[in-house]
Amino acid sequence: MMEKMFGHKRSLPKEALRPEAGKQLICPLYALITSFLLAFSSAAQLPFGIVPETFGRDANAPGVYELLAARHVGCDTTLTTDELILLYYGAAFRPGFTADFINAGAQVIEAANEGGNHEAAAKMALESLLARPAEVPNYLNLALARHHLGDSLGAKCALLAYYRLLSIPYYSGDGSRENPFWIIDPADEMLILRELDFQLLSSTPEPPLDIARVYDALNDVSFDVHFHLGVAQAAVLIEAKKEEPAPAPLTKKELKKAKREAKRQAKQAKKAAKKEQKKP
Repeated sequence: MMEKMFGHKRSLPKEALRPEAGKQLICPLYALITSFLLAFSSAAQLPFGIVPETFGRDANAPGVYELLAARHVGCDTTLTTDELILLYYGAAFRPGFTADFINAGAQVIEAANEGGNHEAAAKMALESLLARPAEVPNYLNLALARHHLGDSLGAKCALLAYYRLLSIPYYSGDGSRENPFWIIDPADEMLILRELDFQLLSSTPEPPLDIARVYDALNDVSFDVHFHLGVAQAAVLIEAKKEEPAPAPLTKKELKKAKREAKRQAKQAKKAAKKEQKKP
């Protein structure tokens, strides 16, 4: 457990995981049973029992991911754990994903907030999240902008959405090398370290891990970066290949022609064999 490992308590509030019905939403650590061979020939066990091929298909099913995005950004707290897992990790299986794609616009929105242009920041953050709901830092940008605009309810909504989504990579592991945190974007490393009250000193890439050296901790904190290295997109390609249409069956005419050709080739092969036997 993280508490034993670091002598530190998690600061992520459990109430952030509670749906409106009042039932606590606890992210289950499913058995890590899925193996996937990466392009660089190392096997990766993905978190929460994710099977890359089927997960990629679910993430790209028409309208499914977009609906989840609208619900989550709109403060629908009834999303299940599986839906939140699909919302977060599914982003890595979507077309156009790269390691820097998710949070590409977060700095622009943050700058708008810092410059006092909160209305523009709120608009940009909302538009960005509806298109790319896994860009976790922008929930904070949206919450801050709404707070300054006097929309306290909207700010709380964005903050709740932030914590609920961050809970997915936060509970994907314990930060050890054997059971690292699984993230889809480097910016999420800093968010998790902040929730653990750790100060980053340095970061060392040791593919497929990113090792964060932190102040006042007994051990380093490990983040798995397989999703940066293409595990999701490779799975999508494999699934697409599986779904290639089978060749159309031969017509009766084509079948007869193929049989005649096969007989002709058999006769030629027989004649060639006889000639070979007659040679001295």
